[in-house]
Amino acid sequence: MTFSKKEKTLFYTIIALLAIFFLRSFMFIPFADKLFSLKQKIYLEEANFKKGLILLAQKENIERDYKNYRPYLNIKGSDEEIAANLLREIEQLAQRAELSLTDMQPQTQKKKKDKKEGYKEYDVQLRFESHIDKIAGFLYYLHNSDFLLRVKKLSLKRKDKESELLKGDMLISGVKIK
Repeated sequence: MTFSKKEKTLFYTIIALLAIFFLRSFMFIPFADKLFSLKQKIYLEEANFKKGLILLAQKENIERDYKNYRPYLNIKGSDEEIAANLLREIEQLAQRAELSLTDMQPQTQKKKKDKKEGYKEYDVQLRFESHIDKIAGFLYYLHNSDFLLRVKKLSLKRKDKESELLKGDMLISGVKIK
C-alpha cells in the first residue's frame, strides 16, 4: 500500500504534532512546574536569609535587652507566693522612700481568655500620705525594682488646705514573664 505525497505529509505532520504534544505534556510542563516551585523556594529562602541578616545586625541589642529582662524571667513560685513577694517588695520600696502607706491591697486576678500571652499581671492598690519628693523617690524605686513594675493609675490630692502632705491612690501592676 502506497501513500500519496499529501497523505505522507499529513501522517508526518500528525506524528510531529503528537510528539510535540507528548513532549509538552510529559517534559516541558513538569519541568516548568518544577522550575516555578524551585523559584518560589528560592524566594522564600532569600526572604528568610534577609530576616536572619536583620536579626544578626540587631544581635547586640537583642542580647543587651535579654540581659536586662533576665531577672524577670527567673521569678518562680505559685501565684500566692509571687503576690506575697510583690507586696513585700512594694512595702520595702515604700519604706526606703519614706512613703507612709495607709492601705495596701492585692487586687483579684481577672481571668483572661487568651492563654497565649507570655506574662501574668498582679495588681496592687495602694493608699498613702507623703510629700511630693518622697512620692517621686518611691516612683524612682519602683522603676528600678527587681520586679517588672508599672504604675497603672496615680491620683494625688492635698490632705488638707494648710498641709503640704499629699494623699494618694496608686494602682501598681507587677508582671511575671512566663
